[in-house]
Amino acid sequence: MKMIADKCKYGSFLIIFFSTVSLLHSQTPVSYLGINQGLSNNSVRCILKDHKGFMWFGTFDGLNRYDGYNFKVFRNNPADTVSLINSFINALSEDKNGLIWVGTRKGGCVYHSPKDKFIRLRYSANGRSQPVDDVVKTMQTDRQNNVFVGTENKGLLFFHNGELTGKSVPLVTNKGTVKIFGVQTVKMHPDNSIWVFVQNQGLCLFDYRTMSLTLVNAAVQSASSMEFDGNNIWLGTAQGVFEYNTLSKACTNILTGALNSQFVTTLNLDHNKNLWIGTTGGGINIWNKATKKITYLNAGDSKYSLSSGNVSSIYEDEESRKWIGTAKGGVNIIDPQKQR
Repeated sequence: MKMIADKCKYGSFLIIFFSTVSLLHSQTPVSYLGINQGLSNNSVRCILKDHKGFMWFGTFDGLNRYDGYNFKVFRNNPADTVSLINSFINALSEDKNGLIWVGTRKGGCVYHSPKDKFIRLRYSANGRSQPVDDVVKTMQTDRQNNVFVGTENKGLLFFHNGELTGKSVPLVTNKGTVKIFGVQTVKMHPDNSIWVFVQNQGLCLFDYRTMSLTLVNAAVQSASSMEFDGNNIWLGTAQGVFEYNTLSKACTNILTGALNSQFVTTLNLDHNKNLWIGTTGGGINIWNKATKKITYLNAGDSKYSLSSGNVSSIYEDEESRKWIGTAKGGVNIIDPQKQR
């Protein structure tokens, strides 16, 4: 199918609201987890809560499992083939069998808790099986237990029903089929569709029938994160937040001038439909869609502040507790239950 990229209306939709104090958190202290509490490294790239209630933190130096009291740290051991494949963690996902999928700087693996070992991922290409040894940047499990693994140079890999050997997914553009590309983020829409952002290509949609990616919109060429709300897809970029509407096909740079940092690293839509926007240098900007206002959660010395203004990941659990991964500031936790 020939896809025509829609032009992006950069800056045509302008929303500017300023708030010097985040009323959302003025009475909610921020607690911290760092190396003093047992975290292996204070730079936290990704966060996951598994079906048993354990919190998992991927850091620059090790994978951490937290039970609410203590940490268990996993690192690579070159002499142990069933150890973590690499200690620099980029991505985490849990499949329907309760296995933890781990994406690292040097490939992907799966943690098998009963045997306390890591099994390294492989994929088939050109008729032969080979290890997933590229940089893994993102992972996503769908409702059928298929796992999507996005790599920096080897494209998108598809693992059917949690199998540990996957296969390459080609990208179809209006210029032809691409087999070598870089995936920046993969996320499942609430309707179970899989959206993929491909670097230097744009926003893509996975087709289960043809087992391929189709380029949908090429207005934005780089995006670190993705979030959904109905027909809107939000993209976090180094130039702020873009909104792609699946009905109108319009791509717009929103919140222009309102963010205290345009370098967006992560997005999270909370249970109250507030969009949490993690940034580099600006902490978290929280956009209330109902009131059309933005409040700010900055770094500082106050017990209501973040420990670092560089935010890498934001995870909300089922109790509306926010787990915030930062660069050099460990994990910040905002727990609304503590005020009760």
